[in-house]
Amino acid sequence: DKCLRCGLATLKSGRSILIMKCQKGHTPTERENFNHAMPSPAGYRTALRFFATAERFGLPVLSLVDTVGAWPSFDAEIAGQSEAIATNLTAMAGLKVPMVTIVVGEGGSGGALAVAMGNKIGMLSKAYYSTITPEGAASILGRYKDEAHKKEQFPKDCQHLANVQNIYAPQLKELGVIDEVIWEKDGETCKEFPATANNITAFVETSLKELDSMDTSDLVQQRYGKFRAMGKFKEYPDAERQTLTGAPAEAKKAPKPAPPPCPKLLTHLTEKVLKGEHSFFKGKGPKDCPRTAKLMTCDAPEQAPNSKTILDRDGPEAMAKWVRETSKTRILLTDTTMRDAHQSLAATRMRTFDMLKGASEMSKHMHPLFSLECWGGATFDVSYRFLQEGAFDRLAKLRKAIPNICFQMLLRGANAVGYKSYPDNVVEEFVRASAECGMDVYRIFDCFNDVEQMKVSINAVKKANKVAEVVMCFTGDFLSKKETIYTLEYYKVLCKKCVDAGAHMIAIKDMAGLLKP
Repeated sequence: DKCLRCGLATLKSGRSILIMKCQKGHTPTERENFNHAMPSPAGYRTALRFFATAERFGLPVLSLVDTVGAWPSFDAEIAGQSEAIATNLTAMAGLKVPMVTIVVGEGGSGGALAVAMGNKIGMLSKAYYSTITPEGAASILGRYKDEAHKKEQFPKDCQHLANVQNIYAPQLKELGVIDEVIWEKDGETCKEFPATANNITAFVETSLKELDSMDTSDLVQQRYGKFRAMGKFKEYPDAERQTLTGAPAEAKKAPKPAPPPCPKLLTHLTEKVLKGEHSFFKGKGPKDCPRTAKLMTCDAPEQAPNSKTILDRDGPEAMAKWVRETSKTRILLTDTTMRDAHQSLAATRMRTFDMLKGASEMSKHMHPLFSLECWGGATFDVSYRFLQEGAFDRLAKLRKAIPNICFQMLLRGANAVGYKSYPDNVVEEFVRASAECGMDVYRIFDCFNDVEQMKVSINAVKKANKVAEVVMCFTGDFLSKKETIYTLEYYKVLCKKCVDAGAHMIAIKDMAGLLKP
């Protein structure tokens, strides 16, 4: 181990001892060579062997602690860092020879305690001993507006936490964690410290002399009692403890979570849509209309049988019948956020990661909808070409996150989700694979309203026991006397062809916005 050193030594008084110390160094090169005073499992196991040696030859142990803590690395964890520390604590608890510990610099957490369970513990007056450094505590607890604020406030937080943590020698003596403060003389350095060295020698000799009078069982018992006495607690009588633990739990209603801050992107889109230079809505809102976007919380509606329930339980024909009956009393809606919305507004660049962040909320709040259009169209090729994502993987992840709402997609008939006509078996396999990943409703269309070009898709969807929503693309104005091609009769005949082809539902696709209210 680069840090923890163990060996035999002789005090000036002539007494033989076993000594262990944390090597730190004083220059950047030295500190690097000694692993910045962070022992590895190998170091702690070396100390463990020397504990056994001390017992075998009846030698007292002196440990000099100066470590920021045990080495925090994958290699150390693989080698059993926590086990090595725990084994040392067990060994020291039962050590049958005197042990004296001095914290000479830094005493960091379990890494220090693994060689510091002395019968007598001294601490240099300028050292610290704690479960975490004040800097580490401030990094966890500190809250800063920006780097400038952190630069000013962080040192103050460290100083405050150092006092609160009671890391200084006088505080720890008062708490009973250490036995004596070993005062360091001002002006002395690591190269020249005669007065401090005398104080250390006096503490070691006095402690060993006091411990010499104890037999092995007394040494173990004294060490046990010392560490058991650290900390303050209250032990309740049985009757009082039973009263406290047996009291009925107070029922508390969890407060509604506060809505998070509105994302900047949503604020920007709101400003553009409602107040933009070319906005249709500009100046038309009521006076009490909010000036910008905001997020609000709302209770999730109770789950009731919906289109997904009927489809999974009874099949596509039953679901289509349910839609016809339900639509008499209410409008069934489809949400297009995860497909047509970002295809139209953001070049289809919404990532799977972005969708999944809101998927659980959609599952909780949007199950009364007929469906979520979340796939197909341009989302397929953009996933692969630009986002470097798997389109089928996206569908499967969304289905896992939203199991209770029908998924809907746009299918371009013989073109599937591409831009040319594909062989029949490609279209059939595409439908099978997408249905397996979670697709429910296929909105199938052909830009020329050629039903023959849609039949392969329709049959594949029906084979997968999913819903074929066959589209009639609307164009022209059949109310105009000048219209001679796209007349009402044309659409009546087209609708019958769609039904005969096996459509469960008919959709009217008004892609040019020509259909009148």
